[in-house]
Amino acid sequence: MSRFYIRLHVKDEVGAFATISQLFNTLNISFERILQTPSTHYEVAEIILVTHETSLANFKEALNKLEDVDVVKNVESYYRVEGDA
Repeated sequence: MSRFYIRLHVKDEVGAFATISQLFNTLNISFERILQTPSTHYEVAEIILVTHETSLANFKEALNKLEDVDVVKNVESYYRVEGDA
């Protein structure tokens, strides 16, 4: 069990974050921190998430499912978070 950091680029459109949130919700993964910033790329937003504690298996399943989500352009990076986020 651990918290995880994930940074991804998504289409900058209405409902994009709701789609991502729904995916994590179905896996019982909640967010501790959320930051969305504009990207230097046109029509793309960067979302940075830190999850609450979850299993590595659940997190990996979320990563796999993100590949099939239309609004997700790419997962830039992710890692396990230890200590304070």
